[in-house]
Amino acid sequence: MLVRYNDPQSQVGIRTMGEAASVLIRLGQLEEARDLLVDASEITRERLASAPEFDAVARRQLDEAGPIFLDRVRTDWLLSRAP
Repeated sequence: MLVRYNDPQSQVGIRTMGEAASVLIRLGQLEEARDLLVDASEITRERLASAPEFDAVARRQLDEAGPIFLDRVRTDWLLSRAP
């Protein structure tokens, strides 16, 4: 998938995936949440990699994606402790 740095739709999609994953975590659907979080974090990584420089826009996008990365680690941790 080609993700352009300046494509606002991909940022909306990333945010929506993160919000959906948060709901799934609360519902206990950790595997499904992790799948969304992996996709969202990979899209974020691709998006930032396509930036011409790490400017204010890139920093803001990384800040916005922070909860996605935190939820991914949290979900991995919860899955590792599941019976």
